[in-house]
Amino acid sequence: MARLFVRPAHRRQVLARALVLRAMQEAEALGHRRMPLHTLPEWRPAQALYTSIEFERLEAYADVAVAEAICYGRDLDESI
Repeated sequence: MARLFVRPAHRRQVLARALVLRAMQEAEALGHRRMPLHTLPEWRPAQALYTSIEFERLEAYADVAVAEAICYGRDLDESI
């Protein structure tokens, strides 16, 4: 998952959580087994969101172009 963004006027309305959960459902329906993602250190609300959905911190993976990125991942076959 990449580039999830909710405009400031619509934040704190559980939209980001709904988008992440939907992206997870769609990825699983397409046969993906795991979802990696990354965010930046200053995006603390995103980190809290991913942690609340049981994403775990990962070492940087190959597609991460920003050195300071914080990587997360989780299996998709787990219940949400």
